[in-house]
Amino acid sequence: MSTGKIPPNARNAEEALLGCLLIGSKYIEEAAASIRPEMFYHQELKTVMKAILAVHERGVPVDIVTVTSELKRAGEGPGYALMVTELSSQITSDINAAHYAQIIIQKFVNREAIRRSMEIQEAAYNDDTDEVIAQSTSMADDLLNNIPASNVASITEIFASNTQGINDRAAGQRGNYIDFGIRAIDRILGGAEEGALVVVGGRPGSGKTSFSMQLAYNVSLIHPILYFTLEMTREELGLRYLVMLTDIDSNRLKRGEGITFQEWQLIEAAGRKLEQRNIIIDDSSRLSIYNIRSKVYTMVRSRGVKMVFIDYLQLMDGAKGKEGSEYYGSISRTCKQLAKELKIVIVLLSQLNRDIERRSEKIPKLSDLRASGEIEQDANVVMFPVSCKWADIDDPSKGLGPGKAIISIPKNRNGSTGTAVINVSDNFMQWWDQDDIFLGPQTPPAPTYLKD
Repeated sequence: MSTGKIPPNARNAEEALLGCLLIGSKYIEEAAASIRPEMFYHQELKTVMKAILAVHERGVPVDIVTVTSELKRAGEGPGYALMVTELSSQITSDINAAHYAQIIIQKFVNREAIRRSMEIQEAAYNDDTDEVIAQSTSMADDLLNNIPASNVASITEIFASNTQGINDRAAGQRGNYIDFGIRAIDRILGGAEEGALVVVGGRPGSGKTSFSMQLAYNVSLIHPILYFTLEMTREELGLRYLVMLTDIDSNRLKRGEGITFQEWQLIEAAGRKLEQRNIIIDDSSRLSIYNIRSKVYTMVRSRGVKMVFIDYLQLMDGAKGKEGSEYYGSISRTCKQLAKELKIVIVLLSQLNRDIERRSEKIPKLSDLRASGEIEQDANVVMFPVSCKWADIDDPSKGLGPGKAIISIPKNRNGSTGTAVINVSDNFMQWWDQDDIFLGPQTPPAPTYLKD
């Protein structure tokens, strides 16, 4: 029985996975356990996968030479040598190998579901009730058996991984955690874990963008950073970094008027500092979460990006047909999934609702986040940077007043919460504890802002 439709398949994913395996991917062990040649829809690609698995089963390294030799030994034509070379040349990194394999498996399961359902239809037309029931009962189990139990590990393996991470951190290595470079924050969070979604919330003008720029500047000394600015142009963001590093008034820098010799020296010094930072800026004015997903995949693969900043949530396009909290929730959920899948940190900026402006207490709460339920649920960490100047807070007994900022951390899924006091410049462009270097976990605890 034929439907006349082309069965589900993904040639691009099949070619990409083969390319990953041909460049010596570590994923070969998992692929050998979960991917079978018949899962490939295209016959010639199925043949290449069969050769790759044959080479691997003999304990020989998988590469262009060994696979080409295996294809020749199996009696395949000379065209396969060129195909293998082309497949390997299309891939520069195997970071997405598991993702490609998942697509192949999903397409295969869908094809099998179509095939089995047609067999059930045939049995039903033949009025063979027993066969219909038997096939229907076994179909779900058979389909599930094609899906590997990925992302699973024994508690012993997890313990060993955790112990290794602790040893690495104790030895001064950063392991799977990324410090933000502000000692007070890193002491509370213990660093941002790979796969985490960090939400930074604030009202317009409260300094959340400048705060995120400071974090990006700090982290970029060690890790490549991708910064999406949906509100400003890259030139405007660059100017703000110049203001941050020189403390020259932005209007004077825009006009280029009255710049003294000493200020030119500061500008040149700022340029040298920025040369040491790896910050990639994308100022596309209208982006959907799907656009960002594609761009992040590319930058992680090609530039090794480890942390992504998005400024800000309410300017993004979410899932069609969604409204309100579901709309913003679709964005935060996708960001969380993307961070986990690529093992990166995503810092998502978000506006707060107006309730905070009607309260005497200017320290935000989780409920102040727009669509708070969805965002709060997805976030690993929520931070609210509040300048004492903006919030009109002046309490010297608690170390609060001009030049100080409160960083409230009401949510930290894998650690402690708290509120730290740090320094901030009058123009909100610089946020620091002592300086902009990573001091590590051996530093003394940061001061904490506590209510009476």
